[in-house]
Amino acid sequence: MVGHLKNGKPPSPSGLPPQGEEYGGLKDMKRYPHKAIIKIVGGQLVNGEWVDEISTTSEIIGRYDPSNNENMLVRNSHGDEIRPKAEFYTKTEPIAGAERLEIYELGVSEPIISWWRFQTHSVIYV
Repeated sequence: MVGHLKNGKPPSPSGLPPQGEEYGGLKDMKRYPHKAIIKIVGGQLVNGEWVDEISTTSEIIGRYDPSNNENMLVRNSHGDEIRPKAEFYTKTEPIAGAERLEIYELGVSEPIISWWRFQTHSVIYV
């Protein structure tokens, strides 16, 4: 039967398969499965040298995806164009002073190139 799933049920009106075990375990799929640590450094200039005053961390939830687009360039805070290694999608608002993204379960520890806010989520480029 064309347009029907193998259990004989018609597809949903949205065109997406319903969630549940009979549809390949989509019920257990998490949209944001990774916990990341954001390292935040604050400081000031003292006699022309940067002195770190505060170094804190913040845990955020999101999804880490290695970049598969070799043509993509992202501007950092200094205006330099850098090719990101990966993207981290999250619902968390950008955090001022965020410098590093670490995901222990994946062995990732990368400097943050930029953190862009969109209407429904934000993307951290590393």
